[in-house]
This record gives sequence, C-alpha cells and structure tokens, in this order.
Amino acid sequence: MTNKKSPGSPIAICQAVESNLVGWRMHRFRQALGGPLAIVTAGTLRPVADLWARLHERSGHPAWALSPYTYRRRCLPPNTRTLLLSRGGRHHDIIKTFRHALKLDSPVHAVVQSVDAPLISMMREYAPDNEAIVLERRLKTLSVPPICRLIPYTVLAAVVNGQSGPFAPYYSVRLPQQVEHRDYSNYVIFAAGLARPAGLDLSICISEMGLGPTRIIDPREFSHAYANGYKPLETCFIFCCLPSDLDYVSEYRNMLPEGTSSVVISTTRTGVPGAMSLMARSSRMIQHLKSLKDVQMQTSKWASDLYYLSISDDSF
Repeated sequence: MTNKKSPGSPIAICQAVESNLVGWRMHRFRQALGGPLAIVTAGTLRPVADLWARLHERSGHPAWALSPYTYRRRCLPPNTRTLLLSRGGRHHDIIKTFRHALKLDSPVHAVVQSVDAPLISMMREYAPDNEAIVLERRLKTLSVPPICRLIPYTVLAAVVNGQSGPFAPYYSVRLPQQVEHRDYSNYVIFAAGLARPAGLDLSICISEMGLGPTRIIDPREFSHAYANGYKPLETCFIFCCLPSDLDYVSEYRNMLPEGTSSVVISTTRTGVPGAMSLMARSSRMIQHLKSLKDVQMQTSKWASDLYYLSISDDSF
C-alpha cells in the first residue's frame, strides 16, 4: 500500500519543514558548512542559492552562488565547502559537479527534495562522511505544488544560517500590486541585496511561462548601461524592494516615461524576514501573471534539447 500525499499550502509546507529541522542532524549540517561556501545549483533553485549565499556571508564567511558551469571555472579559496542544491538530484550538471568537487578535494554536501535522488546514493558511496538533507522526509504526507517549490529550501536556508522562526507568517500574503494587462516585449525586474532572490524567482518563472525576455538588475546598473536599449511602453518594470528602498523606488518610477507600466512588490518586514516575505509575494505575482495569460507551462523542444545537452568532461 502506497502513502498518498496531499498538496500542501505554503503555510503547511513551511510549518512541516520547520518543525523537522531540529536536533543534532541540523547542528552537524550547520557545522559542516562553516567556512567559505560555494552554493551550486541551476535553474529554478537559483534564488535559494542567492539567498543562502547572502545569509552565509552574514555569519562571517564568504559565499558564492554559482551555476555548475561557472563553478568549474572559478578559482575558489582553499578549504571552500561545496553545497549542491537540486530537486531530483539526477541532472548531469549536478552529478558532474559532484564528481568535480571530489577531484578538488572540496567537502561536498547536498540538499535534494527527492528520496530516490541518484546524487544521494553517490554521496553514500563516495562521500559517506558528508552531509545530505532530503526534504521529502521532512514533508511527510505533504506534496509540494510547483508554485511552492522554493519554500522547503528557503526555510532550510534560514534555519541553517541561524534565523529564528516561526516562518509561516511570512507566507500569509495578499496579491501585490497587479500588472496592467497588455502585451509586453520585455520584463525588467529591479532588485538588489536581500530583495534579489525574489526578483530572480520572478524572472525565472516569467521566462518559464514564455511571457517574454526578462532581465534582473539593480536600478543603478540599469541607468548606467541598459536603459537606452528598451522601449519603455513595451516593457513591464517590476520593483522588488524592502522598506528602506521605497522612497528611492518612488522617485525612480516617477522618472519613467509617461504611459510606462511599473509595479512594486514590497513588504513591511526588514532583513531576512523581508527577503522571505518578498519571495512569498513574488510567488503570488507569478500566480497572477499566469492567470492573466492562461499560461500552460510547457517547455519548447529546443529549450528541452539544450537542457539535456551534456558537456564533455574534457571541457571541465
């Protein structure tokens, strides 16, 4: 007899994960990551890697959020730990990164969602003393809908980096300011610092839905080098910001050409709670955009072919 799982709400998923991230195992995991840390992932988990790196830096250690491709081309400091973030733990990018980390003699640890991830089996064989967290074991009877896919990882990142809960209130949010319904050629998402993970999530999901090209950038960088390349009336400008940035964002929006579409995703929370709250609000915005366009999130064949294209070991 199989155990059926029911789809979890954001709050239920958050509570289930948080209540199970306690005890000696979490203490050992936290200790294992102490020191310089490279957080390696690709695609949809990149916002979590970005958040994790920022939290790790707050503990006094350098950290980098890297793609598998970039990781192999960086000269990282001695004794850098490697943390792999993956959902299925089976994509060739992640598996090859694990093997590369072993060659570098870098302590490599992992967080995956699936209990049958090949990466976990490989770690048991080749790195049995290193740490691996399987999130499905902490969700018990709950399944994770696509819109909630980052929540278990985000809560884990907060707990490992010494943040205190409860985190569930951060996910009880209303729909942010709505995007005007029109056809956009581009989406520009302004985010920096602890607001950047939310902006990254929004950017990735807009691209996944095929709504149009996206760029995530901080507003000053945009004004220095990129603004002139956009037609403002065909671009949707989205600002992800914490309370300290609201005044500047207001001035910035006022300087956009008349008729330009711009919206703000903000929160009254500051610091790490603000970052997590913004990620929750970003998810609500994604739901809103999906409903506007009646989007079916299907990957095109050429994009799928690129996803499965494996790079040769020689190029590493």
